[in-house]
Order: sequence, then C-alpha cells, then structure tokens
Amino acid sequence: MALRVLEDDFENNRFNDDKCHTLSSVEQMKVEETVQMCYSYLKDELGLEIDESESSQQEIKEETALPRLKRWKHKKFLLKGLEQLSQSYQCLDASRCWLVYWILHSLDLLSVDLPDPVADRVIEYLGRCQNPDGGFGGGPGQMSHLASTYPSVNALCIVGTEKAYQTINRVKLQEFLQCMHTANGGFIMHQDGEEDIRGAYCAASIAKLTNIMTPEMFDKTPEWVIRFRGSRWIFLLWSGYSGVARTRGTL
Repeated sequence: MALRVLEDDFENNRFNDDKCHTLSSVEQMKVEETVQMCYSYLKDELGLEIDESESSQQEIKEETALPRLKRWKHKKFLLKGLEQLSQSYQCLDASRCWLVYWILHSLDLLSVDLPDPVADRVIEYLGRCQNPDGGFGGGPGQMSHLASTYPSVNALCIVGTEKAYQTINRVKLQEFLQCMHTANGGFIMHQDGEEDIRGAYCAASIAKLTNIMTPEMFDKTPEWVIRFRGSRWIFLLWSGYSGVARTRGTL
C-alpha cells in the first residue's frame, strides 16, 4: 500500500480557507506545511520516486522500502507507561486518565491482550477517578469533567471485562451528564464551566457507549450543534470561532 504522499491527489487534500483568513486557519496551514516537509523528507529518504508505468516494480520496491512497525517495541514501551512515567509527565497531572486511554487504545490497535494483573490495576485506578456525582476527574480526587469522563469510560470499555464495566456507576453517570446539559441544548464541560461543542460530543459518546442515553438528556442538542456549523461543514469549537481540522466531521 502506497503512502499518502505518493497519491496523485495528495495536494488537493490541503486545507482551503476560501480566502477568509483567520487565526486558526493560518495555524492550520502552518501545520500542513510542517507535515508536508516531513512527508517530503520521508519520500526522499526512502527513495520512493518510482516510475508509475512500472507498476510491478513499484509494488516490489514499496514493500521493501516502507518502514516496518516494530510491534514488540511499541508494546514494551506502552506497558511500561501504564506502570510508571517519567517526571516530564508531571505537567499532565490533570490528564492522567487520558494517558491511560491513549496507551490502552494503542495496545488495542496492536491487538495486545492486557495481562490480568495490569488490567486489574487499570480498573482500580480509574475507579478511584470516578467521583460520587458520577463523573470522572483527570486523576483521583480531581473534579468531574466531561473531557476526563470521556477517556475514562472509553479506557474501561477497552479493558472490556465484566469487572471493568461494573466499575462505571451508570446511574450516577447518567445524572452527571444530565446536570451538564443546559437549557439551550448544549453541554458545559464541568460544573460552572465553559460550554462548547466538545461537551456535546463527549456527552453523546459516553451516553451511547454506556447505553444511558435518554431523549431528555439531549433535548434541543441537535439544533444547538447546527449553530456551530461553519462553511464547508466544518464545525466550530464555539460560536464565532473559526473552524479547524480537528472539529471537522466530529459529529
């Protein structure tokens, strides 16, 4: 399979702001320039300038030239990260549940089965992140937040055991999501927190995944989400904000 950089329409996938420059569109294009430099370097480094007419030779060369995923090294690195992280991660103290989710998701993509003792420790840790109000904090003792409830619930579902599922207090979680719902259909991220489209996405994903969705929980939410639609169906983070690539197609 060819790298995306070798595809004929690669350049056509670039962000187009329709000549309406905003802070976020400028930043998006800067990121794409950086990505282009990385692709170009990889293309030159691997010698993937191949004659399109020699299709058979192209397939052979790509098979031998493309980098190989060293699964065992990634597995070792990820499992180590579940046990202990270096001091450089101290700044992510409020994102510890995200680190657990990212690691588990990566292991899941690699089809790695968690050893039972590791799975039990993950379950026990995330159980301590869930607060009496039903939401999850970024770590034990931290305030409930939709942006930390989302990865915590997903991580427990990736573990996928009955013990992991039972760790989620679905009754209280449903109450928490309902409390985050606002009268206009939106969702605040935490008690007295900001209201933006992330909240709606996190709440919908959590509710669907745990089968606690109710009509009342998302009353007026579809209409509220539509208000954030920008040009070319790019959804904005909040009303008046410029659409960026990470919000495109989220909902």
